[in-house]
Amino acid sequence: MRITRVIGVLLVTITPLLGAFYVAWSIGLLGWLDPELSVRVVVYVIVAAALIVGWLIGYVMLTAPAPVINSPRR
Repeated sequence: MRITRVIGVLLVTITPLLGAFYVAWSIGLLGWLDPELSVRVVVYVIVAAALIVGWLIGYVMLTAPAPVINSPRR
C-alpha cells in the first residue's frame, strides 16, 4: 500500500473522531473539560497558524533571490 493511501485512511478515520470529540467538548458533554476552553483553543490555533504563515511569507521574501529582469533587445 502506498504511503499516500495510508495517510488518507488515517485522515478519513481520525478526522471524524476529532470532530465528534470537539463537538462533545464544545457543547459540554465532557464534564472534565471546560466548554469555553474549546473556543479559546481554536482561536489560539487559528492565530498561531496565521502568525506562522505570515512568518513563512516574510522568510521566503527575505531569502528568495532577486528576480532577473531581461531588458528588451533592439
